[in-house]
Amino acid sequence: MMQSLITAAQSGSDYAFTRLVRLHQSSVRAFLRRLCKTDVSLADDLAQECFLKAHGKMGSYDGEGSFLSWLFGIAYRIFLDDYRKRKRRKLLDIERSACAPVESIAPNIDMKLDLERALSFLKIEERTAITLCLTSGMSHSEAAQIMDMPLGSVKSHIARGRTKLAEALHVWKKERLQSE
Repeated sequence: MMQSLITAAQSGSDYAFTRLVRLHQSSVRAFLRRLCKTDVSLADDLAQECFLKAHGKMGSYDGEGSFLSWLFGIAYRIFLDDYRKRKRRKLLDIERSACAPVESIAPNIDMKLDLERALSFLKIEERTAITLCLTSGMSHSEAAQIMDMPLGSVKSHIARGRTKLAEALHVWKKERLQSE
């Protein structure tokens, strides 16, 4: 079914492309919301831009890798472009906490909030690699393709990010226990 929708969309079927958008929009939005931290409207704008760009580039999807990882690649590049523009204008607030749910990693609400907060302090490459591999279920190879970087770099970003998350969560757990 997915391949027939992709083929139809590549042939110009707006109906097929609309179906593809509906199938993948929640995953793309969740990915962008993690990257955009608390700016949900920005994430939604970037997701819309991602799908507009994907519509124009449907012919370039060659079937190598999943369609979702192809969309994530487009979304990531759009995010990076926007991030760089905002950083240059100093409009991006680095201290905001993350907003997207991470049920796949953290089983309870306190842990989720702590994890979201910890994710927001990671470098963008670490946060992206962890989001792709640990919360979105992508392989390291898919993440490397999406992020347009060597596989070893993605693995390093994940390892460093995991270490920083573990340290932050350990400290916050100690603080929480002492305050109770």
